[in-house]
Amino acid sequence: LRLGHRVEVALRYAPVCALSAIIVPDVLLHGGTTLDLTVFNPRLVGALAAGIWLCWSRNLLGCLATGMAAYTLARLLL
Repeated sequence: LRLGHRVEVALRYAPVCALSAIIVPDVLLHGGTTLDLTVFNPRLVGALAAGIWLCWSRNLLGCLATGMAAYTLARLLL
């Protein structure tokens, strides 16, 4: 089965969209119902730290370590 060029290009974004659909609600929703966009949300702090690290260095292992460290510190301190 041969797909058209436009379909192939569009399907390149499918894994990113699926992963975002899984992760974003878990990061932003507190208890699965309430939107939590405050600095007291340790998941949001970790995700932002990981995103900033990844944009700055393009190092995936460092991104994971930075995000987990920020999340752990935020959980312990907040």
